[in-house]
Amino acid sequence: MRELTPEDKAFISQLKSKKKSKAKPSPKSKENKSDINNQIVSDTITIDWFTALEDIKNALIYTMGLKKECDRIQWFRDFTGYEGKLKNAPTELYERVYHYLSDKITATKVYLLTKPLIEARKNNIKSDINNQIISDINKNEDFKLTNGEAKSDTQSKVIDDSYQYITNDEDLRRAIAPIKDEKVIAIDTETTGLDPHTHKVRLIQIASENNPTLVIDCFKCNPQLLQPLLNNASVKVFHNAKFDIQFLMSNGLEVSQTIFDTQLAHQLINAGKPNVKASLKAISEEYLGVDLSKEERLSDWKSDILSDSQLRYSAIDAKILLQLREILREKIVTASLVKVAKIEFDCVKAVAMMEFNGMLLDVSQWQNILSEAVTRKEQLSKEIQDLLPSENTLFKIDINLDSPSQLKEALNRYGINVNDTNAKTLKKLLPQYPEILKPLLEYKKVNKILTSFGGSLLKKINPITGRLHGSYWQLGSSAGRFTSSDPNLQQIPRNKEARSCFVASPNHKLVIADYSQIELRIASEVANDRTMIEAYLRGEDLHKLTASIVLNKPLDEVSKEDRQIAKSANFGLIYGASVNGFRGYAESNYGISLSEKEAKKIMDNFFKSYSGLAQWHKKTKSRIYNQGVKETRTLSDRIRYFDNASPQQILNTPIQGTGADMLKLALGRLVSALKPYGNKAKILATVHDEIILEAHESIAEDVAKTLSEVMVSSGKEFLKRVPIEADSSIGNSWADK
Repeated sequence: MRELTPEDKAFISQLKSKKKSKAKPSPKSKENKSDINNQIVSDTITIDWFTALEDIKNALIYTMGLKKECDRIQWFRDFTGYEGKLKNAPTELYERVYHYLSDKITATKVYLLTKPLIEARKNNIKSDINNQIISDINKNEDFKLTNGEAKSDTQSKVIDDSYQYITNDEDLRRAIAPIKDEKVIAIDTETTGLDPHTHKVRLIQIASENNPTLVIDCFKCNPQLLQPLLNNASVKVFHNAKFDIQFLMSNGLEVSQTIFDTQLAHQLINAGKPNVKASLKAISEEYLGVDLSKEERLSDWKSDILSDSQLRYSAIDAKILLQLREILREKIVTASLVKVAKIEFDCVKAVAMMEFNGMLLDVSQWQNILSEAVTRKEQLSKEIQDLLPSENTLFKIDINLDSPSQLKEALNRYGINVNDTNAKTLKKLLPQYPEILKPLLEYKKVNKILTSFGGSLLKKINPITGRLHGSYWQLGSSAGRFTSSDPNLQQIPRNKEARSCFVASPNHKLVIADYSQIELRIASEVANDRTMIEAYLRGEDLHKLTASIVLNKPLDEVSKEDRQIAKSANFGLIYGASVNGFRGYAESNYGISLSEKEAKKIMDNFFKSYSGLAQWHKKTKSRIYNQGVKETRTLSDRIRYFDNASPQQILNTPIQGTGADMLKLALGRLVSALKPYGNKAKILATVHDEIILEAHESIAEDVAKTLSEVMVSSGKEFLKRVPIEADSSIGNSWADK
């Protein structure tokens, strides 16, 4: 909480005062309206608290189209917990409320203009005052409300499909001149395929208000002429921006980071809701009632002559983005998602770079690993078959371990009654049946490597670049974490053998950094757990401290094995695992077998010492199960909705989601931080709390320092009491970190 300025204190004093000054009526004549506005903004007035709160409410209503009424007295009591007469409330309560409202209003870019609204009520000139307020809000152009706006979800269903087809450089120069100063433009591309390394951009469409959409044929004119426009300060509206940006990159074009992605915006405001469709067709129908035809999407974009239908289709795809942005940005403001939306939009370029740059795989080394995996799978299969009872037949018939139904029946005959054979289910039972479930879980892990990656990973190597170019989905998880596919580089096994196959290019190094114990650090801040926070401030090893606590041992007597037990407790219990869930987690992840009694004792000692965490668990679950709250928020105010979430989901979303916030903030900042290094430093990949770069060996040390500094500074934006650590390493492969 920032320190109050003298002006703040004076304003709070005015809020508590019951005495109102008498303001002279302002003239209403048309010619004096600008003078009225200037006078209203510059004058001061002594007001009571209730009038001020009502005016704040009205400011929000006027500028954002809100409808909900505000019971000021009840709101004050609910917020502060104060039950007495409000005129007797302590000044510190007013200060607390003032801070809260000031921060909220600043966050939504609505300034506290109490006097204008008082005068507006007296003089019935609300529209003029509204204009004055709007002119002062939001320095971030992307979320700025335009004059007189207070929109509902209902928009015009008529989409301007006029276009100007450009086929030569002279026409292109003339066409972009009138829009070079536009504050917002929408961009789309039509390509000959989906791979920016093997396919080409045919059309670049640029839409702006009150102008025909420019449809630029890149087969017939030089797209480099667009560079000044693409890299200026205007807001660039895309749908699935990472796709278009990669194709623009393949043409040597750079887009500024002032991006608004309608797909990400839609996903962000609907995180956790079931069956969210985020295609351009789906959201155009949802928000605009427009049935966007996609018949031309798969048409021949290589043809020398494009049809009017193709050109009109491409123009509409760009133009419609402008209307979608208007609706989505207001929803973002209303839902208090401005901060996290900016993080997501700033991160888009980094995601495009990761996909475009890809990772280099040592093919021969990977083939050796596959050969060893096949051998190990056969060994495990034989071991498991010998342990599992066969069906009552004359001859023993091997069980198909990859068949869930056959495996389930075999486990039932063994005495393990399960509803399914998923690894998650089996891990919970591991402490009870280690002799059969331990090799079975290893079999599943080895088999997953072979089926998910195996030889298929080699087939995904790009023929042009010789690298693996996975897809990253910024909002693939409802908690806000990245997911990856085709191939899923986030699921590459953590063992050294597998990761040593991902190598740096000749004369380059991989520069890798990850956040140290970031989920525990976030949990300690979110839960305000003093024991954890103080341990981090002292620079203590939290795993060692936890071992001392749960095992009742002096710190200097904690062994390496004890520390492993503590790690399983720290990472297994912060999300509210049950006794058996904790036992399964410890066994499968750390090879630690705990009896039910041992596990319960560890849990009791853990939550007794980390009482802040225990209280946070209790309060969070109560909000959901007793108060009926259907959402959670991260420290950036990222939201996740749910109907029937498990306790683990409820607890892990604020923590893992905040981890995603800081990682994405770091990725967005790296785009500009790495610019001085040119093409000698590139963003390659991210895995949850880790970022992987590639840098020329001559600058690797400097790049490593930059990476650590950016990650730490980004973390500090969210964690104000807990120190952040992000140590970087330099090596020839992913395994060298």
